[in-house]
Amino acid sequence: MPCHALERMTAARPGAPLAGIMPRGGDVPTTCPGKGSSHPKLAEPTWSAPSALSKFLLSSLFLPGLLGLAGTCLVVGTAGRLALRAGVELPTEWFGLLVPVRLDRASALPAFMIVGVTLVVVAWLQLRLLASRGSVSLSQAGIIIAVWCLPVAVGPPVLSLDVYSYVAHGAMLTADLNPYRNGPAILGHQPSLLASDPVWRMSRAPYGPLALALLKAAYALSGGSVLGTVLILRLVALAGTIVIVGCVTWAADPRQRPLALATAGNPVVILQLLGAIHLEAIMMALLAAGLLAARAGRPIPAMVLLTAATAVKWPAVFAIVAVAVWHAGAPAAGSPPLRAPEDRAFDQRAAYPRPVRQGGGGRRPGAGRRLTTTRPGGMRGAASRTVLSSGALSARSRLWARLRPLARDAGVVSASGLLFVVLIPDGLGWLRSAATPAAGLTLYAPTVGLADALTKLNNVTSMKINFSQALNLTRTAGIVLTAGVMLRLLATIRGRDLTATVGWGLLTLAILGPVLYPWYLAWGLIPLAMAADRARTSALGAVSAVGAFLALPHCELLFADLPGATPWLQRQAPFIAISTLGLVLISVVILTRRREGWSTTALKR
Repeated sequence: MPCHALERMTAARPGAPLAGIMPRGGDVPTTCPGKGSSHPKLAEPTWSAPSALSKFLLSSLFLPGLLGLAGTCLVVGTAGRLALRAGVELPTEWFGLLVPVRLDRASALPAFMIVGVTLVVVAWLQLRLLASRGSVSLSQAGIIIAVWCLPVAVGPPVLSLDVYSYVAHGAMLTADLNPYRNGPAILGHQPSLLASDPVWRMSRAPYGPLALALLKAAYALSGGSVLGTVLILRLVALAGTIVIVGCVTWAADPRQRPLALATAGNPVVILQLLGAIHLEAIMMALLAAGLLAARAGRPIPAMVLLTAATAVKWPAVFAIVAVAVWHAGAPAAGSPPLRAPEDRAFDQRAAYPRPVRQGGGGRRPGAGRRLTTTRPGGMRGAASRTVLSSGALSARSRLWARLRPLARDAGVVSASGLLFVVLIPDGLGWLRSAATPAAGLTLYAPTVGLADALTKLNNVTSMKINFSQALNLTRTAGIVLTAGVMLRLLATIRGRDLTATVGWGLLTLAILGPVLYPWYLAWGLIPLAMAADRARTSALGAVSAVGAFLALPHCELLFADLPGATPWLQRQAPFIAISTLGLVLISVVILTRRREGWSTTALKR
């Protein structure tokens, strides 16, 4: 407020307090610069105690931090025991956290596990909400996620026994056995086989040569110890998780990095990639780093990293194709524009004039005449030849500008892929066993739910189709639909962020594939979190929240004492799973959209 205005107000109301004008704790005995001592000015406010806003921020961050920590502790204390199956012999009980659970009587452990997952999901959604409002700094978001990950990082493998199958594959390679031709059962009664999941003991390894080379190195480094190999793989998964979070955060706009960090530390990454020690931690770390390099304009490191990700698990090949198409569509430096500029150096009507008839004097009309062009100055057809030649050169240069990055990317992928293939014997054998996961059956997969619905139509229609036939039909339809979505994404790749194209394609593959495991969702969640356009953050929140509840082991123990409950649940499992997940998905989307709307309104105010 100008000093003369303040002086008039003081003179009009002598002795009246200047409510709403003077700062708290500030007095008037100061002067305006250049006006003399008779003109008072506002003093600088002094703050001697923390404001109410800072106290609110501290309390609002404390709640999600505490809820997430409690949730991860509950999951670590229960999900490791519930993941065990009959016939599994682990080398350690991990301080009582891997004590086997009796599968023939009811238990409350699944309830505690579900509560723990729920707390993690609620805390994560709350953290994302605070980050979207700008109430969380980057360091605060990092500290909260690190606190959540601490119990998971030091606890036993949870929710899955896949890591023990990894140990068995490493033992096979150490014994000069081919995991691409035989299952771990060929090891005999070794500790690595006894600790693995009985479901996969006869199955061939579906992992790439780089993944198997890593498993062999971990097994050799541990001296053939199952526990030592698991600890080494946990450290590798922790490093992969850190790389994933770092790449997602670095790819974001500086103002949006707290939200990007909160999105990257979602329950699927914490519980499945880090807690269950899945190879997706390595695959997605390499893929995220490759996409980050591609966006930074470093094509060779990008293709090497993406090839390495494909050498861990084959779905990453879509990222290679997407980046190659993206490179081919990008205008090269110094190349002519894809569209001709409007401000031409000459008039098109002058360059392409109307044809005029020329012929001999006494000949009959039309005899011996030819079509020619004229141009001012008597240069007949010169401009036409110039335009046509320049157009041909422009077309050839544009074609070369597209083929050159394709040739470069193909060469880099071939050279680096060859290096990864020779890491182990029969390095190309994984192409024969890539379909091994499809031998399983996940009741909550959309293809399985649709197949179950088709078989139930037999009761109301004359259609006679069994479950196997319906499953083959729905899985084929899912693959065809996924291929169509990917082709559409590649055809329109220049219309969106590169990471969004990769994310939507891999997420479609994970959901519509033959089987659906929760850690498969990380294929699409991580690239989508890196996308510059976060207008669909509610979709990321919904998929992450729903994915956290998939594949929770032995939840049927809650009803083990009820006769007939377990068979009924098994028969109705696809319908119950699809319906429940659909309702949860819709609820999370609606809630997230409303909260994001509230956050936007608050920021505008």
